[in-house]
Amino acid sequence: MPNWEWTRVVTGRTTGELEELEALISNFKMAPEKEDSWNWNWNLCGSGKFSTKSLTKELMAKCFPPNSSNIATLRNNLVPIKVGVFVWRVRWGRIPVLFELYKRGVDLNSVICSLCDYAVETVSHALFSCKLV
Repeated sequence: MPNWEWTRVVTGRTTGELEELEALISNFKMAPEKEDSWNWNWNLCGSGKFSTKSLTKELMAKCFPPNSSNIATLRNNLVPIKVGVFVWRVRWGRIPVLFELYKRGVDLNSVICSLCDYAVETVSHALFSCKLV
């Protein structure tokens, strides 16, 4: 097992996740005679190489299924897809601000906005209320 040098003590749910990670990499062996490369296991484009286009296509298919009658979506070809996805993430509270991370169990020192040091960092605060943003 690796000898980790943490700047903070690992606590809570993170401890279990760390144990899972260590179990996954325990049998990992480096092959110094081979050149390092990144391979994309999610083979969307057939080549095994990562491309933003293939990932975007897959995410759009997962988030907005073409034959889904229970999800009403409004598409506008004048707005880039990434802007639409950002608005969707804001609408459903999926922007990784400190308060949302805290609600999901991430171990944080504080949920106070690191820019203004005044209020809790929520989506609303980060996008509209923070005086420094």
